[in-house]
Amino acid sequence: MKHIDFKLSDAKLKNILAKLHESDIAQLFEENSDERERIFKLIGIKKFSLVFTELNEELAMKTYLRLSLDAKKSLLRHLEIDDIKSFVELFKISYHDEIIKLLNKSTQEKVRKLLSYDGDKAGSISSPHFIVTNLDDKVKDATRMVIKESTEKDEIGAIFVNDEENKFVGGIELKDLIIARGNTIIKNIVNESYPYAFEDDSVESALRKIRDYDIQVLPVLNSDYILIGVITAEDALEFMEEEHIDRVEKLVSIESHDELSNPFKRSMNRLPWLLISVVLNIIIASFLTVFSGTIDQNVALVLFQPMILGMAGNIGTQSIAVTILGINQDIIEPKKHILREIKVASINSLLSGIIGVIIVYLFLIILPNSYGDIHIIALIVGLSLMLSMFISALIGVLIPFGLRKVGVDEKAASGPIISTVNDFSALGIYFLIATFLLMLI
Repeated sequence: MKHIDFKLSDAKLKNILAKLHESDIAQLFEENSDERERIFKLIGIKKFSLVFTELNEELAMKTYLRLSLDAKKSLLRHLEIDDIKSFVELFKISYHDEIIKLLNKSTQEKVRKLLSYDGDKAGSISSPHFIVTNLDDKVKDATRMVIKESTEKDEIGAIFVNDEENKFVGGIELKDLIIARGNTIIKNIVNESYPYAFEDDSVESALRKIRDYDIQVLPVLNSDYILIGVITAEDALEFMEEEHIDRVEKLVSIESHDELSNPFKRSMNRLPWLLISVVLNIIIASFLTVFSGTIDQNVALVLFQPMILGMAGNIGTQSIAVTILGINQDIIEPKKHILREIKVASINSLLSGIIGVIIVYLFLIILPNSYGDIHIIALIVGLSLMLSMFISALIGVLIPFGLRKVGVDEKAASGPIISTVNDFSALGIYFLIATFLLMLI
């Protein structure tokens, strides 16, 4: 995006903004806090509604709250139903009605309907903006309806067909409607096998249909086969992006928070986990004092402690991530998954151990030092790598299943606590092996 000179006159700046994409304007809006009111006034409420959906959540909320009552109503009037629903969900439930009451009655009902769905149901991300025609209509009548009655908010990549009881029959891609002869009856060209989802189907199954059938618009029906909304490919991408971000946050045990909360409040959400980790690390340090004699006997062991911790932590994190994602996507069977991960861990641990022996031996040979028993140190590191990596991988794959079984959120398994457990087991294995082998010398 090119640089914008805000010293320009309003007329010149307005002309420049008119030529920019809404996502570029959203970036300008976010980066230039002193110019936000000016940008808002120059582009007008209609275009700002497009910019508004591109803003980050925190800024969107702050901007809305600063608008006048009339400006709030105007902004909401230009937003699509599903965008209103997503925006309302950013606020606490107690504030939902404050926003919804600014909508007209028809829109209020549609928004409340979307909010009534569980977040993992297809109905929750459906949009009521679609075009419907009847079986007995002619192509020219349906085409005229699309031209005259469709709005900017309607999804017209496909139109849908109802029977005389207003029940869903099928769909017609817009391109097929365009190339059909005007006097052709709709029932002669409708695709009765057009895929659809029910409102209570999972979002994942609906998204799979969009992907598997390579369609741009998926109709959503209620239990009576009445068309109530559509899910677009764009909606699917946005949902998958949000889900990905949510899973990453949960994977690292970052609790959800109010976007308007201050840094202190956010810190308080995360601090307990970190403090527990500190306490456990103190316990680990106390435990390691048992091996002070081993360390004094061969100080070279300290050089390779980070390697042991890093490799064990990495393989443990991989196992945790694969397991948690598989559990949440319902794509794994516990026994098969555990056995497969054990095989993977065995291969990786064995190869890492062998490579570790070679690397440590060469490192100590090349590095000028006075360390004795270089071959013993290399063997200690290799065996420790192999065993600690295997144990960490096993911990990573078993703990999520164990937590879920006792009703605890398994996504917390990869947080600071599990990292500390991995450190404890890795260091314990390392110094136990070192103590045993050095005693044999």
